Amino acid sequence: MAKFCQNCGAPLEEGMRFCEKCGTPQVVENQPSTIQISRAWRFVAFIFDAEVYIDDAKIGAVGNGKSQTFTVSPGAHKLQLKLTYPILTSFYRSAPKEFQIRGGETLKFNCDYTFGTLATITGFCFLIGLAKGFKVIKVEQTR
Repeated sequence: MAKFCQNCGAPLEEGMRFCEKCGTPQVVENQPSTIQISRAWRFVAFIFDAEVYIDDAKIGAVGNGKSQTFTVSPGAHKLQLKLTYPILTSFYRSAPKEFQIRGGETLKFNCDYTFGTLATITGFCFLIGLAKGFKVIKVEQTR
């Protein structure tokens, strides 16, 4: 079966990882897929990790102000983050983020809180969390 560049449409030989015409990396379906989660540094819960769940199964954690890469299978998935502190885990979390990934592809996600430092210092972060159903961690896919 003939293969063509995903960017410029030039014909590709089997197993080519880059297009000879335009240099675009090519996705190879049998390669593992990865997601990279970058967590902004914030004062709120700064000593706790955020647990990373794919399809309701914990696959790891990412620290405050850190980035972590995880291997996932190609296909459709649901990503969710939860704080690791025992009392806060059931409260502070993200809404599930659905995504689709192909073999050999890397997707990047940024996560941050939906409230600022002032809300943390004054204690209003709990009230904001309560109003939002404690889904106070936002997850956004980046390019």
